[in-house]
Amino acid sequence: MKTYNITAYYIAEEINLDELSSVIEQELLIKKIGNVVCKYSSEKFLIIYDFGSVVTLDFDEKETDELIKKLKKISSKLVETPIIEKYTITVDPDIKKAIVKFEGVVLKSFDQEKFEIISRVLAQSVGLEYHEILVDKELGEIGKINEYITRFGKLRTSHKNVIKMIGDTSSILQRSLLKMAVLDKPLLTWEYKEMESLFERLRNMFELGTRFNNLKFKIDYIDTRLSQSLDILRSRTEQRLELIIILLIALEVIIYLIGVLRLRLFI
Repeated sequence: MKTYNITAYYIAEEINLDELSSVIEQELLIKKIGNVVCKYSSEKFLIIYDFGSVVTLDFDEKETDELIKKLKKISSKLVETPIIEKYTITVDPDIKKAIVKFEGVVLKSFDQEKFEIISRVLAQSVGLEYHEILVDKELGEIGKINEYITRFGKLRTSHKNVIKMIGDTSSILQRSLLKMAVLDKPLLTWEYKEMESLFERLRNMFELGTRFNNLKFKIDYIDTRLSQSLDILRSRTEQRLELIIILLIALEVIIYLIGVLRLRLFI
């Protein structure tokens, strides 16, 4: 039996794959849809995803640090602290069927295609974790808004801040659906039934479907509360406009009355 160490990192919200050749040797790159495979040897791989995840196979700490530094040069919206997920791949020719566990997977044989399947699940897992953290922060802000309303009976936030929060949550959902494609199967699963089984079992082990549904539930709740906040702000703005109009009308009446009084005095 042989065991490989696989590590997934989420380092940025986007990595520009078109610029990879400027930081990694061109001959190592194998371009795919939404990711690039870097093959150093038959047992040493690296996969970089455009949505910000990087997955390494049997890289030591020094190699990884150097790699991350290079990739940050072609990345945008870097995360302050990378999200990291470690996993193992054990090859055991004596087993009949792949064994999928939380800490690692045991395979009858190992090749690039299997690494791509495992890598994709891990890449999506660390990406989801980052977005879960972002959404939980948004929930914290919603909690503060609710608490202030409960205590003082009024809303303390700006229209601009609410619009920004709506934009943030929409971006999170868009990246999860379109960039990370957490609801889609990789192309390899359509070509090989064995790959489809491995992918589904890994996906269930890391609860990607459940986690995405929870993420969407939280985002829907946030959007509902933000929509209510917008209605309150809109109503407050309308009340202010009505008050301004009333004051302007009153001022116009006062000016008119002053004019009438002056005219009578002169007469």
